[in-house]
Amino acid sequence: MSLVIATAVAEGIVIGADSRTTNRNYSVGGQPRIGSEYEEKLFEVCGLAIGTSGCSNFGGQRIAEHIAEFAKSLQQKPTFDEVATGLAIHFQKLRAAHVAKVAAEPAPADPKEAEGAQSLKEAALANSGIYFLVAGFDGDYPRVDRIFVTEPDPKLAPQGFARITAFKDGTGGVEFIGMTDVCERLIHGYSVTLLDGIPPDIDRKLKSTATNIPFSSWKLQDAMNLVWTLFHVTMFMQRISVSRPELGMEHPNVGGEIEYISVRKSGVKWEIRKDTSVRPTMPDPPDVDD
Repeated sequence: MSLVIATAVAEGIVIGADSRTTNRNYSVGGQPRIGSEYEEKLFEVCGLAIGTSGCSNFGGQRIAEHIAEFAKSLQQKPTFDEVATGLAIHFQKLRAAHVAKVAAEPAPADPKEAEGAQSLKEAALANSGIYFLVAGFDGDYPRVDRIFVTEPDPKLAPQGFARITAFKDGTGGVEFIGMTDVCERLIHGYSVTLLDGIPPDIDRKLKSTATNIPFSSWKLQDAMNLVWTLFHVTMFMQRISVSRPELGMEHPNVGGEIEYISVRKSGVKWEIRKDTSVRPTMPDPPDVDD
């Protein structure tokens, strides 16, 4: 899992993404572990910023490679809607091919190996969803869309994907995808994801506890401060708290370097970008005094 956060104000948008990937060791009950601290999850495409969470590999290619291929397929100066819709369709096709390939893999002849292979297959299918935040200007106003590419759902995603515009009218706001429970508690006053489907009267009372933030009067630095704070509080809470797998709260799955992009009407700027050069990262051993 990951965390992508976007905050929109009148001046523009700040969007950030972490760099950690996690996987599971199914030989010991599916124990989650850190896969990498260097995954690319934040991208610039045709003047928009795109952050991703969820599945990090389709068909043996990392998401960054698929994003690059998608960007090449776009016409010059596409609109916000053309990029967002095209992104959803592109990854819906990739996911469908990935799911079909995984489902068709034959089971090993050995019963014990077959049982393990089936667990891996089920996990791969269950974790094949991918999610995006697309941030940029649509006309005069900053806009952020959420995109979900998942198993087709008759109500929510009949085509295997759904697009939801979080805000585009200039009032601003904050949006997040991935491991969002800490962000939801801080911004909304409760975890919207974990309490989905609660009775309407209780839902109204909980929504009344939301933090009242005057986004319309904020500057981009305020937006950056909020995004930075939500990332670091999330990582701190994951470090000190006990995982709750039954609630989808597994730790530590947000981490690595946090990258940030700001989007103004004039263009996109990488505010913080990790160094992708390959180099040793372990500290030197201490010297032994004579």
